[in-house]
Amino acid sequence: MGRDADFRSSPRPEELDEWARIATDPSATEEDRNAAWSNLQPLIERWARHVAGRFRGPVRRQLLDDSLSTIFERLSQYRVGSRKLAAWCKRVLLNFGVDLWRKADRQGTLALAGLASEPVDPRPSPEAAALGVDEQRALREDRRRAMDDLANAQWTKTQVDYRAVLWVKFRLAQAAVVAEGVTGDQDDLAELSQSQFVAWSLHWRDDENQWRLRDDWPTLERIWQALSEDLDREPFFVTDVQFCRILSKLLGCTLNSATWQQWVKRGKGQGKDILGCERWNRLFGDLLPDRRPPGGGRGGGNDARTDE
Repeated sequence: MGRDADFRSSPRPEELDEWARIATDPSATEEDRNAAWSNLQPLIERWARHVAGRFRGPVRRQLLDDSLSTIFERLSQYRVGSRKLAAWCKRVLLNFGVDLWRKADRQGTLALAGLASEPVDPRPSPEAAALGVDEQRALREDRRRAMDDLANAQWTKTQVDYRAVLWVKFRLAQAAVVAEGVTGDQDDLAELSQSQFVAWSLHWRDDENQWRLRDDWPTLERIWQALSEDLDREPFFVTDVQFCRILSKLLGCTLNSATWQQWVKRGKGQGKDILGCERWNRLFGDLLPDRRPPGGGRGGGNDARTDE
């Protein structure tokens, strides 16, 4: 599969790892190394465009121009077998972009171009943002204790189980975080798929797996199984719109994303009331920040019942 290949069906993580291995293997033939690198190039360019969207002006242009050489020079540092090549490349390119921005800012290039401001969607480098393994373990345990408190609390009785809504949304948000490569401990669980890793990091107890968003809807366990196929392939996360489409196939009718986001908002409000704002924000604020969720818009067709 070369540069002109059809990437509508994304390569599997193990295929990406194999190409990375061959491209950096000095014992492989030059022809095989070139073929492997040719397979990777259009994907790296796509990932670079994703990362470059956070920058502007000369920094954005240089990041795009130098993305292939940046990854090529560092590809031997990638741990083949981790099945996280996309996240690793995005992390490398993001760090490269931040370094470019800082250098340009020091030299006054950005001021001359009228761009002397933080990059679009500024974030610390993933290494700086990532918690260490011990901190990640403590966060998982604290979140699970908070989820136990939420599970055992008295919730407003409606036809929608807002606890179940939050449980699903927590995992969807965690998948997006992991896809960006900013968690600190996924490398220790490289044998897990994305859906398995997210399920491990936000564990559902046996009874919670049997919860339902509505009484006559599939269990959370069944919903997660349906999501796994999409989560386990690039880009390794599912938007609200995609989630609603997947769930609608299970239901045989349409749940639109506007309704889903309203449910999330109400579940979040009750969750904050139960845990208190400080505890909620400390444990779940990064997963469900106080802003309108991305991926809005209404799905077509006949909506599933939304009465409460």
